[in-house]
Amino acid sequence: MSRSSVTLWLFNNMDAGSWEGLAERLKRKGYAIVGGKGFSVYLETTPQVQARYPRHDVEYRFGVNLGEWDPDPEDDYSQVIAPQPVAELIAWSERDLVGEDVALGELVLEMTRQLNALIDFDGLLGPRPWLSGGSMDSHRKHVLEVRPFISSVGGTVYEVAYAMYGGEFRYVHVADGDFLEAWLAHPAFHLLEEWQ
Repeated sequence: MSRSSVTLWLFNNMDAGSWEGLAERLKRKGYAIVGGKGFSVYLETTPQVQARYPRHDVEYRFGVNLGEWDPDPEDDYSQVIAPQPVAELIAWSERDLVGEDVALGELVLEMTRQLNALIDFDGLLGPRPWLSGGSMDSHRKHVLEVRPFISSVGGTVYEVAYAMYGGEFRYVHVADGDFLEAWLAHPAFHLLEEWQ
């Protein structure tokens, strides 16, 4: 089992008011801020939320950090019908627990709804977790293989190409909250470690 992470693309700047609004929503939904400061915090589940997960006897912990939007000029965002993001919010699991993908996914869905963000899954989703093995040819082939499956889930999903060394591209799925909500309910649901 591995720790997962996702990146939210933000289209509005985060200020103290929007951060407080997000914190209040998460508190109402059963999350507690237990550390950090400013735009970098640690959260954990309260018993209200933990009851939904296999390890309801322990807190699921997450980190959230606001960062600058710093794309490579060669990245291909042509599929994304939206303005360019102005910032990114990275969320990750702090523990390696059964059910942590679902717990992180539900936290990210709440943040996505509050912030009207898109979700960068840091890799390609599919019927099962997948590792590219480092081959860009197999990566491109996998994009085509999983496309019908991913489009059948619901919501909107984009294939974004990040520029890599040597002129190659690494593809990732970027989606809206409707996709994540449907994906959370799908039997094949999973999130990814970085570079899957």
